[in-house]
Amino acid sequence: MPTNLTIGCFLVEWDSHLLNWQDAKDTCTALGGALVQIRNHKMSNCLRDWLYKNMDTYGDLWIGLFDYTNTGSVHVTNYGWTDGTMLTSDIFQNWASGEPNYGGKCGQLWKATGYGWDNDRCDILKQFLCEYDVC
Repeated sequence: MPTNLTIGCFLVEWDSHLLNWQDAKDTCTALGGALVQIRNHKMSNCLRDWLYKNMDTYGDLWIGLFDYTNTGSVHVTNYGWTDGTMLTSDIFQNWASGEPNYGGKCGQLWKATGYGWDNDRCDILKQFLCEYDVC
């Protein structure tokens, strides 16, 4: 079972530890990386294909997407990546149908939707994907 994948300048590594979103983020940072930031269709498709090949291993996975607002409203522009890049109309997005909703503030790849983006409660324990810049 492969635990990492290189996509362009990024090494993406699967971590099997079950952690809440903040602990997953802190773990990636401590290892010199970040929770994965899905920048474009190519990266999204590569990740999806890699996860499907290992379907029995991977479930829902934390990614570096987070609702940075406390407005109580649900809108994609409330969300951004851990590097501070906020989602705007010119930023790649791959939300699952009907997402984001009032499910939570932390981003995951949701297996039941073909690894589309979903917002979930941050306290739930999940595996996660870290990324490392290798260029």
